Amino acid sequence: NKLQREEEEGLIKLEQKRIEEEKRKKILELEKIEAEKKKREEERALLNAKKYAYRTEATDLVKWLEGFRSAVEPFDKNKDNAVKKRRLNMKKIARGKMNTLSHDKAKIESIIRDIVQAVQISVQEDEAIQNEMNNNGAAGGNFTPDMAVGGKYLIDLVASSIIVRA
Repeated sequence: NKLQREEEEGLIKLEQKRIEEEKRKKILELEKIEAEKKKREEERALLNAKKYAYRTEATDLVKWLEGFRSAVEPFDKNKDNAVKKRRLNMKKIARGKMNTLSHDKAKIESIIRDIVQAVQISVQEDEAIQNEMNNNGAAGGNFTPDMAVGGKYLIDLVASSIIVRA
């Protein structure tokens, strides 16, 4: 009787150990599954972040361009005849040259040189206007600060022409 009880108790203890071991295995399996699931979610989030990173970059670029365009807006709206003439020449350079683009490498390089030269001339004119305003003090002569952004205006005009052509 006693021997039989001890044997039964031993079997019960073995069964309990087996059940506990199974529980531990199931817990480990569940933890492993959770870790894999979390890893997949992180990978998916990383892929989505990479996939839509261009949107963030584009949004930042648009904000920068809006700031740039607001800086040249007074030049674009200036009614002074000298500024109007300067703007017209810039439009001829930007739009006229862009409309003659072709697949010929030499032609493209020639247009790029012309545009770079025009931008350099515009920047020099802007510096001359700025110097004239500085030399004449508060009076500023016949110049206003918005007249000294022609180089930026030309760059914006060229960029706009490229975007329209693309």
